[in-house]
Amino acid sequence: MEGLHDDAHIPSLLERLPPIRHAPILEKLGSLGLRKFKEEYAIPTPTLENGIVDHQRLIEDVSALVSDDYRWRAPFFDEHHLHWQGYLYHPDQHDDSTIPKQFRDLNIHKLWIPREFHDFIHAVTRPPDVPHMDVMIESVDQYRHKEYMYTISSEVLTLRERDERAIPLPRKNDDEILRVRDPISKRIVADGLYEERRKAFIDVIEEYFYNGLPPDLTHLSSLQLEQQTDFEEVIPQIRRELKESIALANNRRRRGRAVRLLLELPQKTQPDRSEIQAA
Repeated sequence: MEGLHDDAHIPSLLERLPPIRHAPILEKLGSLGLRKFKEEYAIPTPTLENGIVDHQRLIEDVSALVSDDYRWRAPFFDEHHLHWQGYLYHPDQHDDSTIPKQFRDLNIHKLWIPREFHDFIHAVTRPPDVPHMDVMIESVDQYRHKEYMYTISSEVLTLRERDERAIPLPRKNDDEILRVRDPISKRIVADGLYEERRKAFIDVIEEYFYNGLPPDLTHLSSLQLEQQTDFEEVIPQIRRELKESIALANNRRRRGRAVRLLLELPQKTQPDRSEIQAA
């Protein structure tokens, strides 16, 4: 959804938003129409110093406009692009450069939220200014580096697991190369191949790390990783933090930052938890 535009559909819009008793800011929406309402009442989308949307503050600022105990209706979820409206990032607006569109479509610049919350954001906030081109280029480059490093560190762990569970296959003669079989993937490879590839991936991570490239993990940068075994110990932590930083979801069709909201789930019995993750 790319914003709300047609004042003729205000009644149906109000039905998709929280009741006015829970969101007093919406009281004038019906009488003013969406355009004038946004001019007078919409709040700015919070951004960091570089112009990138501060998604945590956005959630806080928008949530503050409704009752603390309000549960967002969540019949389904969808993606909210933090940087909207979409046409502002089209190549036609930037000398045919696709960088702004790539920037806007990065998972770290999306939220995965209930549709009602999505509609509410577009009703009560103003779209942010398009960040400077240099900022968008840097954001795209950093994301690509981190996603690459996440893939590499994940593969290190996968190869270690395969090597540990590999079953040696009998050889027909002493000259035949010893092979092993992964009982899960059913793949047969030469003995030692998993370990060889794993060490090669670790070398890649070490090279990135010591050259100050992603992963940029401040609390790890002070470690003196003089031995390979030392570095192997922090790879799971690197993988976890990279996964969080690039907002990598399991379902690649629905990727974006998950947020925490009070939800009214479409089921007969509400869970005991007062707060669940909207993802």
